[in-house]
Amino acid sequence: MCKSRIILAGLLFILSTGAIAQREFVVDNQDENVSKVGDWRVSSGPDPYLGESLYSGNRESVFIWWPNLSGHGEYDVYAWWTYHPNRSRHVPYRVWDGQAMDVTMIVNQRDPAMGGGWNWLGRFTFVDGTIPRVVVSSSNGQASADAVKFVEVTGAVPVTTACWDDENRYIDCGNGTVTDTVTGLVWTKDAGSGTSSYAGTSWWAPEIMHGQGGLTDGSENGDWRLPTQAEWAATIEQAVNLGCTSENGYTVSLTDVTGTRCFEDGEQPFENINKFGYGTYWSSTAVAEDPNYAYVWNIRGDAAEMRLKSESTQGWFVRTAPP
Repeated sequence: MCKSRIILAGLLFILSTGAIAQREFVVDNQDENVSKVGDWRVSSGPDPYLGESLYSGNRESVFIWWPNLSGHGEYDVYAWWTYHPNRSRHVPYRVWDGQAMDVTMIVNQRDPAMGGGWNWLGRFTFVDGTIPRVVVSSSNGQASADAVKFVEVTGAVPVTTACWDDENRYIDCGNGTVTDTVTGLVWTKDAGSGTSSYAGTSWWAPEIMHGQGGLTDGSENGDWRLPTQAEWAATIEQAVNLGCTSENGYTVSLTDVTGTRCFEDGEQPFENINKFGYGTYWSSTAVAEDPNYAYVWNIRGDAAEMRLKSESTQGWFVRTAPP
């Protein structure tokens, strides 16, 4: 069965594997175990993996890498490409083994932040008797072909569900997460995940996991999500009661670690909160009267706002702590 998913600009995390990586296999476009169809030329894009990257704008061009894996099993797969303003925002990467596994990811090669580095495509299990391949195509416009990497995953990382103490509201778990003991939510400590549409941000939330965005909590795909409108309201309620809003000169309507002072007046539990411009974050709650809109929370204010789902707004992710 063929599946598809989208890696969105501004929302892609570079993965340090969520378990112990013992072996890695890199295949460059200049290696022997590659093949290509169509017109591929040397790119002027910056920061190629080794010496040069290739590009093609021919809609029928494909480039194929296959690693000489010394053992089959579970692998994190990455791709390296170079940025150029003519690149497509919808370049398909296909990971397949010729038999049961066939998954296509769509990446944005026009995003400068994603060029010249390893970008995680996903975690895949390859079985004995198959030859894993990664295929990039210029079927959606100009594409870069540079290198791919397979990192073997072994061992398991225990999930840290939440952490607690007897004094504070927000507890830094030391693994990229912060537990809110009032709402029972576990937040990513880093609030700067980037911006996208409602659908894009909602799609990406369950894809993040241990190893991404500073997370070392053992979380897996499906653990993280957007907070609901009600959860946002409960999160900022005490800050609003304390007067920690823009009307009183504050730029973040949250409390400090203790929960008894405004965010900017004490020790701050979170990092990279975008409090400028709109300063808004998506909730997962759509507007019942008009599903084209969803509720967002202005981090400087005291109430929810409605925003078109197609507009670009920030995402900040949570999971629920056990009782």
